Amino acid sequence: MLCNLKDGTKTPLPLKGEADAEDTQPDTEKVGPPGQVAVCFTKNGEHVFTGDEQGNLCLIHVATRKLLEANFIAKTAIKSLKLSRNGKHILVNSTDRRIRLFDADCSGGGRTTPRKAVHIFEDSVNRNQWKCCCFSGDSDYVCAGSSTTVAHNISIWERTSGHLEKILEGPKEGILDLEWHPTRPIIASVSTLGVVYIWSKNYTENWSAFAPDFTELEENEEYIEKEDEFDIHEWEKKDTIKSQIATGDVDVIHVARRHVDESDSDDELFFLPTVPDRDSGDGSAGKIDHEGVVECHNEDLFQGSGMGSIKRQKV
Repeated sequence: MLCNLKDGTKTPLPLKGEADAEDTQPDTEKVGPPGQVAVCFTKNGEHVFTGDEQGNLCLIHVATRKLLEANFIAKTAIKSLKLSRNGKHILVNSTDRRIRLFDADCSGGGRTTPRKAVHIFEDSVNRNQWKCCCFSGDSDYVCAGSSTTVAHNISIWERTSGHLEKILEGPKEGILDLEWHPTRPIIASVSTLGVVYIWSKNYTENWSAFAPDFTELEENEEYIEKEDEFDIHEWEKKDTIKSQIATGDVDVIHVARRHVDESDSDDELFFLPTVPDRDSGDGSAGKIDHEGVVECHNEDLFQGSGMGSIKRQKV
């Protein structure tokens, strides 16, 4: 049912018709339209994805109530649907112990060809059912919670490759639902005992990386200082006074100009032009058309004392 919260009207969404069910099973008795089990809006709210108990993933246009496409996913019922935050991908959780990743693009108003699963996520070891699933905040990872009642396990896959990245093992409690934080790497899960668990990265501070002589204490220790540990000695006072008199105040506002002799070539600027060698064709370098020039600019040029002198030297 599509419910309007402003006026309270309710409109039934179209189901996969009885004619399709009769065509697939002509020799059996009439089968009614499958009931919807899962539903979710697209990101812009113009379309709705629905999943029924016969394994059909349908796309419905909200304004016209028109069934645009119906994709047969599996022979088992669809338990839940989960759309990514960017609206480009959708997760389909079925009762066949598999979670399928589909492209949720519906910009053209429905596809003529059936949608194909990009990746299929499953527990290949224990073959457990999946209770719930969701995307990460940036839609780069997919996580799902196992439906077993004796373990609180969360599996995380990479969306692009479908590779299993990590399995989070919790207490011996079943999991009901989970959700990923929209911006941070934090997962919240609900157990069958009504406890909400927060999963995040454990950050450890390594102060020894900043101070080599730093030692971590296992517990609080009482430190007893020496009698003269923080006393200022007379020789320290004399050295401090002498250093203050010798150095004086440091001027950090004005810039002192350096007076350098013009003959000192260490402070001059040099420019070496790069002349490419022309290939003569036989592997030997050709003759350079002109001679390279080295220009030595005098420091007075940058001190505001006129154009200064420029020395030219052949190389």
